[in-house]
Amino acid sequence: MKVYQRLLNVLLIALLLGALSVTFGQTITTGDVAGTVKDTTGAVVPGATVTIKSSTGDNRTQTTDNAGNYRFTFLKPGDYVLSATAAGLKTDVTKLEVQVGQAVTVDLVAKVQATQEVVEVLASAALVETENANLSSTYSTKQVNELPAPGGDITSIAFTAPGITVSTGSGYGNFSSHGLPGVSNLFTVNGNDYNDAYLNLNNSGASNLLLGSNEIQEVAVVQNAYSVQYGR
Repeated sequence: MKVYQRLLNVLLIALLLGALSVTFGQTITTGDVAGTVKDTTGAVVPGATVTIKSSTGDNRTQTTDNAGNYRFTFLKPGDYVLSATAAGLKTDVTKLEVQVGQAVTVDLVAKVQATQEVVEVLASAALVETENANLSSTYSTKQVNELPAPGGDITSIAFTAPGITVSTGSGYGNFSSHGLPGVSNLFTVNGNDYNDAYLNLNNSGASNLLLGSNEIQEVAVVQNAYSVQYGR
């Protein structure tokens, strides 16, 4: 029973180290963008070319299927611009942010091509995912630097996430998620598991703290994580 509980209710803190390669465990250090391309009448546009470009200059393209759907997977966290073109049609340019462990849904409307170009800024993704049951809170480098870290333990960043209860000394672990025991938490650094091998806690070294806040670029706290990559 404990194995199934940990599989279905694991809490992930994904600590991305900017100086290290993103090839380690990319399924839990990336995000997705998906949606549908339609024309101004609401009809889907199959065969449209959808282009996504990151702020670092990386470009990816994809052709919509017969239902006008597209999906970009394994995107590095960061700012992107998204657009689509078809025969005689073109969408506005949409700005969006991809965050760790989140699937952003962006539906594009293709209009008759014109000389004027409109840039639309898309707000950050909602905490409740529409494609899965994950509840995700993401923290930027600035937020990580400004949040207090008792003892320097970087997992204490999770204290500010909704649904997290700070441990007062009873039981194992420094916090619990939605009433689950601290031993149900999963900690990863750059996609690799970083739990204490004996008690399954966030302990490392003689201090029994998980240190290294000066190297953190982004933190994601994922609760109610049913996605298979979070199961152990």
